[in-house]
Amino acid sequence: MGSNNTIFGNVDPTVAKNAFGGDGNTIIGATDARGNVIINHTMAVGVGAKANNGSIAIGAYANAYGISEQQIADNNVKILSLLNEIKVLLGNDNSQEAQEIVSSISDYNNSTQISEKASILKRIFTLQNAANLSQIFSFVIQLLGLVVPSPSSL
Repeated sequence: MGSNNTIFGNVDPTVAKNAFGGDGNTIIGATDARGNVIINHTMAVGVGAKANNGSIAIGAYANAYGISEQQIADNNVKILSLLNEIKVLLGNDNSQEAQEIVSSISDYNNSTQISEKASILKRIFTLQNAANLSQIFSFVIQLLGLVVPSPSSL
């Protein structure tokens, strides 16, 4: 049946090994007398699986570890590019909403905490909806090739 399979339950390990063959298979037997497998704590099961504290990753190379510091840094660079392009486009707009967005972009640039950055992004997207500036945001997002979640999912 190949490699890197993950098998749970009341299975004879010898039978499972013969049935699945291959390398990198993981077999987790029953954890109680009825043949159940009870998972109630952090674990990573399978070849190359990773799990953060409080998470469970099941399967070969499963990842419940979250995103890497490098991915966060790369995403931040993209977001900063987006925001700086928007700041340039709004530079001549003296409306209150546009000025609040420009001010919020400066706040984002100066922020060091991820939770604070997320809050500022939510504020920016709320402001752009209220100011009917979504065309500008959409243009810059397309220009940079970004996928940006809706404000409600932030």
